Amino acid sequence: MPKSVDPAFTVTRLLREALEGVVAPALVSPLLFEALEPYGARLPSGPEGLLEMARGPLAAAVAKRIGPDEADELVQRAERLVAHAQSVRPPAPTPEPSLRSSMTFARPNPARDRDSTALVPTTADAVRVLVVADGAGLALRLDAALGAARVSARSLASLAALRDHLGNHGSPSLLLVDASDFPAIAPDELVAAMQLGPATMIRAVWGTELPYGRSLISAAGGAESNLLGLDRAHGVDPLLDLIRSRRRG
Repeated sequence: MPKSVDPAFTVTRLLREALEGVVAPALVSPLLFEALEPYGARLPSGPEGLLEMARGPLAAAVAKRIGPDEADELVQRAERLVAHAQSVRPPAPTPEPSLRSSMTFARPNPARDRDSTALVPTTADAVRVLVVADGAGLALRLDAALGAARVSARSLASLAALRDHLGNHGSPSLLLVDASDFPAIAPDELVAAMQLGPATMIRAVWGTELPYGRSLISAAGGAESNLLGLDRAHGVDPLLDLIRSRRRG
Protein backbone atom coordinates (compact mmCIF):
# COMPACT_ATOMS: atom_id res chain seq x y z
CA MET A 1 0.00 0.00 0.00
CA PRO A 2 1.48 3.41 -0.93
CA LYS A 3 2.44 5.65 1.95
CA SER A 4 0.09 8.57 2.49
CA VAL A 5 1.44 12.08 1.94
CA ASP A 6 2.03 14.09 5.10
CA PRO A 7 -0.15 17.22 4.75
CA ALA A 8 2.72 19.29 6.17
CA PHE A 9 4.57 18.67 2.92
CA THR A 10 2.18 19.95 0.30
CA VAL A 11 2.84 22.47 -2.44
CA THR A 12 0.06 24.85 -1.46
CA ARG A 13 1.05 24.95 2.18
CA LEU A 14 4.82 24.94 2.45
CA LEU A 15 6.10 26.40 -0.82
CA ARG A 16 3.46 29.13 -0.79
CA GLU A 17 4.71 30.11 2.67
CA ALA A 18 8.30 30.10 1.42
CA LEU A 19 7.38 32.36 -1.50
CA GLU A 20 5.34 34.77 0.62
CA GLY A 21 8.46 35.71 2.54
CA VAL A 22 10.38 36.59 -0.62
CA VAL A 23 8.09 37.94 -3.36
CA ALA A 24 5.10 40.27 -3.65
CA PRO A 25 1.74 38.56 -2.93
CA ALA A 26 0.58 39.00 -6.55
CA LEU A 27 3.52 36.90 -7.78
CA VAL A 28 3.01 33.87 -5.53
CA SER A 29 0.37 32.09 -7.65
CA PRO A 30 2.00 32.78 -11.06
CA LEU A 31 5.37 31.54 -9.79
CA LEU A 32 3.85 28.36 -8.34
CA PHE A 33 2.00 27.68 -11.59
CA GLU A 34 5.13 28.19 -13.70
CA ALA A 35 7.27 25.99 -11.47
CA LEU A 36 4.69 23.18 -11.51
CA GLU A 37 4.49 22.99 -15.32
CA PRO A 38 7.35 20.45 -15.72
CA TYR A 39 5.56 18.06 -13.36
CA GLY A 40 2.47 17.58 -15.54
CA ALA A 41 -0.23 15.73 -13.59
CA ARG A 42 2.20 14.60 -10.88
CA LEU A 43 2.40 17.17 -8.09
CA PRO A 44 5.55 17.07 -5.96
CA SER A 45 5.05 16.12 -2.32
CA GLY A 46 7.01 15.03 0.70
CA PRO A 47 10.13 16.82 1.94
CA GLU A 48 12.39 15.55 -0.85
CA GLY A 49 9.90 16.43 -3.59
CA LEU A 50 9.29 19.94 -2.31
CA LEU A 51 12.99 20.68 -1.85
CA GLU A 52 13.65 19.41 -5.37
CA MET A 53 11.02 21.79 -6.72
CA ALA A 54 12.23 24.72 -4.58
CA ARG A 55 15.86 24.27 -5.64
CA GLY A 56 14.97 23.62 -9.28
CA PRO A 57 12.01 25.05 -11.22
CA LEU A 58 10.73 27.37 -8.47
CA ALA A 59 14.13 28.97 -7.89
CA ALA A 60 14.55 29.31 -11.66
CA ALA A 61 11.16 31.03 -11.96
CA VAL A 62 11.99 33.45 -9.13
CA ALA A 63 15.42 34.23 -10.63
CA LYS A 64 13.84 34.90 -14.03
CA ARG A 65 11.10 37.20 -12.73
CA ILE A 66 12.94 38.94 -9.88
CA GLY A 67 16.61 38.00 -9.50
CA PRO A 68 19.15 35.42 -8.31
CA ASP A 69 19.42 36.84 -4.79
CA GLU A 70 15.69 36.33 -4.20
CA ALA A 71 15.96 32.83 -5.67
CA ASP A 72 18.69 31.96 -3.16
CA GLU A 73 16.60 33.40 -0.33
CA LEU A 74 13.61 31.31 -1.45
CA VAL A 75 15.66 28.09 -1.34
CA GLN A 76 16.97 28.93 2.13
CA ARG A 77 13.45 29.64 3.39
CA ALA A 78 12.12 26.40 1.89
CA GLU A 79 14.92 24.40 3.49
CA ARG A 80 14.22 25.94 6.90
CA LEU A 81 10.47 25.34 6.58
CA VAL A 82 10.97 21.72 5.55
CA ALA A 83 13.37 21.11 8.44
CA HIS A 84 10.90 22.69 10.87
CA ALA A 85 7.98 20.65 9.50
CA GLN A 86 10.02 17.46 9.91
CA SER A 87 10.86 18.24 13.52
CA VAL A 88 7.40 19.40 14.59
CA ARG A 89 4.64 16.95 13.69
CA PRO A 90 1.14 17.68 15.03
CA PRO A 91 -0.52 14.58 16.57
CA ALA A 92 -3.54 14.64 14.31
CA PRO A 93 -3.07 16.92 11.30
CA THR A 94 -6.10 17.82 9.22
CA PRO A 95 -5.38 17.10 5.53
CA GLU A 96 -5.84 19.92 3.05
CA PRO A 97 -8.53 19.47 0.40
CA SER A 98 -7.48 17.03 -2.30
CA LEU A 99 -6.11 18.43 -5.57
CA ARG A 100 -7.65 15.60 -7.58
CA SER A 101 -9.13 16.73 -10.86
CA SER A 102 -11.99 14.25 -10.42
CA MET A 103 -13.79 16.44 -7.90
CA THR A 104 -17.39 17.28 -8.65
CA PHE A 105 -18.79 20.78 -8.78
CA ALA A 106 -21.52 21.86 -6.40
CA ARG A 107 -24.49 23.37 -8.14
CA PRO A 108 -24.72 27.17 -7.91
CA ASN A 109 -26.78 28.61 -5.06
CA PRO A 110 -29.08 31.29 -6.55
CA ALA A 111 -29.93 32.77 -3.16
CA ARG A 112 -26.27 33.19 -2.25
CA ASP A 113 -25.37 34.73 -5.60
CA ARG A 114 -28.44 36.91 -6.19
CA ASP A 115 -26.33 40.04 -5.86
CA SER A 116 -24.13 39.03 -8.78
CA THR A 117 -24.66 41.04 -11.92
CA ALA A 118 -26.26 39.46 -14.97
CA LEU A 119 -23.26 40.25 -17.16
CA VAL A 120 -20.44 39.20 -14.83
CA PRO A 121 -21.70 36.74 -12.20
CA THR A 122 -19.30 36.28 -9.29
CA THR A 123 -19.13 33.91 -6.34
CA ALA A 124 -17.87 34.07 -2.77
CA ASP A 125 -16.90 30.39 -3.05
CA ALA A 126 -14.17 28.75 -5.09
CA VAL A 127 -14.47 29.66 -8.78
CA ARG A 128 -15.47 26.61 -10.80
CA VAL A 129 -13.20 25.94 -13.79
CA LEU A 130 -13.79 23.15 -16.29
CA VAL A 131 -10.65 22.25 -18.26
CA VAL A 132 -10.93 20.33 -21.53
CA ALA A 133 -7.64 18.50 -22.00
CA ASP A 134 -6.13 15.08 -22.58
CA GLY A 135 -4.73 15.01 -19.03
CA ALA A 136 -5.29 16.65 -15.65
CA GLY A 137 -2.09 18.71 -15.49
CA LEU A 138 -3.53 22.18 -16.08
CA ALA A 139 -6.42 21.67 -13.64
CA LEU A 140 -4.03 20.45 -10.96
CA ARG A 141 -1.66 23.39 -11.46
CA LEU A 142 -4.53 25.87 -11.16
CA ASP A 143 -5.68 24.22 -7.93
CA ALA A 144 -2.17 24.25 -6.48
CA ALA A 145 -1.32 27.78 -7.61
CA LEU A 146 -4.50 29.49 -6.36
CA GLY A 147 -5.55 27.18 -3.54
CA ALA A 148 -8.77 25.29 -2.88
CA ALA A 149 -10.48 28.33 -1.35
CA ARG A 150 -10.16 30.27 -4.61
CA VAL A 151 -10.59 27.74 -7.39
CA SER A 152 -12.16 24.34 -7.98
CA ALA A 153 -10.84 22.91 -11.23
CA ARG A 154 -11.99 19.73 -12.94
CA SER A 155 -10.57 18.17 -16.10
CA LEU A 156 -12.32 16.07 -18.74
CA ALA A 157 -11.17 14.75 -22.10
CA SER A 158 -14.16 13.66 -24.20
CA LEU A 159 -16.87 15.44 -26.16
CA ALA A 160 -19.54 13.30 -24.51
CA ALA A 161 -18.31 14.21 -21.03
CA LEU A 162 -18.29 17.91 -21.91
CA ARG A 163 -21.81 17.84 -23.32
CA ASP A 164 -23.08 15.87 -20.33
CA HIS A 165 -21.47 18.23 -17.84
CA LEU A 166 -22.76 21.41 -19.44
CA GLY A 167 -26.22 19.92 -19.95
CA ASN A 168 -26.73 18.14 -16.65
CA HIS A 169 -24.30 19.31 -13.99
CA GLY A 170 -24.32 23.09 -14.11
CA SER A 171 -22.00 25.45 -15.92
CA PRO A 172 -18.59 26.51 -14.62
CA SER A 173 -17.51 30.13 -14.42
CA LEU A 174 -14.71 29.36 -16.88
CA LEU A 175 -14.58 26.73 -19.61
CA LEU A 176 -10.93 26.38 -20.60
CA VAL A 177 -9.34 24.32 -23.37
CA ASP A 178 -5.69 23.36 -22.89
CA ALA A 179 -4.16 23.48 -26.39
CA SER A 180 -0.81 22.35 -24.97
CA ASP A 181 -2.38 19.04 -23.92
CA PHE A 182 -5.32 18.94 -26.30
CA PRO A 183 -7.99 16.23 -26.27
CA ALA A 184 -8.81 13.94 -29.19
CA ILE A 185 -11.70 16.16 -30.33
CA ALA A 186 -12.01 17.86 -33.71
CA PRO A 187 -11.77 21.66 -33.23
CA ASP A 188 -15.10 22.41 -34.93
CA GLU A 189 -16.92 19.83 -32.77
CA LEU A 190 -15.34 21.18 -29.59
CA VAL A 191 -16.23 24.78 -30.45
CA ALA A 192 -19.84 23.76 -31.10
CA ALA A 193 -20.06 21.92 -27.76
CA MET A 194 -18.63 24.92 -25.91
CA GLN A 195 -21.64 26.99 -26.96
CA LEU A 196 -23.95 24.85 -24.77
CA GLY A 197 -23.29 26.91 -21.66
CA PRO A 198 -24.78 30.30 -20.81
CA ALA A 199 -23.51 33.55 -22.32
CA THR A 200 -22.05 34.57 -18.96
CA MET A 201 -19.66 31.60 -18.93
CA ILE A 202 -16.14 32.58 -20.01
CA ARG A 203 -14.85 30.42 -22.87
CA ALA A 204 -11.09 30.46 -23.31
CA VAL A 205 -8.18 28.66 -24.93
CA TRP A 206 -4.84 28.27 -23.15
CA GLY A 207 -2.13 28.21 -25.83
CA THR A 208 -3.48 30.03 -28.88
CA GLU A 209 0.04 30.15 -30.33
CA LEU A 210 -0.10 26.35 -30.77
CA PRO A 211 -1.63 24.58 -33.81
CA TYR A 212 -4.64 23.21 -31.91
CA GLY A 213 -5.26 26.58 -30.29
CA ARG A 214 -5.15 28.36 -33.64
CA SER A 215 -7.55 25.78 -35.09
CA LEU A 216 -10.04 26.41 -32.28
CA ILE A 217 -9.95 30.18 -32.76
CA SER A 218 -10.40 29.73 -36.51
CA ALA A 219 -13.30 27.30 -36.06
CA ALA A 220 -14.96 29.76 -33.67
CA GLY A 221 -14.86 32.55 -36.24
CA GLY A 222 -11.62 34.30 -35.36
CA ALA A 223 -11.69 37.68 -33.67
CA GLU A 224 -15.49 37.87 -33.91
CA SER A 225 -16.05 34.79 -31.72
CA ASN A 226 -16.80 34.57 -28.01
CA LEU A 227 -13.68 32.42 -27.51
CA LEU A 228 -10.97 34.22 -25.57
CA GLY A 229 -7.41 33.42 -26.66
CA LEU A 230 -4.57 33.18 -24.12
CA ASP A 231 -1.03 33.07 -25.52
CA ARG A 232 1.34 31.26 -23.16
CA ALA A 233 4.13 33.68 -24.09
CA HIS A 234 2.27 36.30 -22.02
CA GLY A 235 2.52 34.11 -18.93
CA VAL A 236 -0.21 32.69 -16.73
CA ASP A 237 -1.14 36.04 -15.13
CA PRO A 238 -4.02 36.82 -17.57
CA LEU A 239 -5.53 33.36 -16.91
CA LEU A 240 -5.27 33.75 -13.14
CA ASP A 241 -6.77 37.24 -13.41
CA LEU A 242 -9.75 35.78 -15.30
CA ILE A 243 -10.38 33.36 -12.46
CA ARG A 244 -9.95 36.02 -9.78
CA SER A 245 -12.39 38.30 -11.62
CA ARG A 246 -15.20 35.82 -10.95
CA ARG A 247 -14.65 35.72 -7.20
CA ARG A 248 -15.93 38.15 -4.60
CA GLY A 249 -13.79 38.92 -1.58
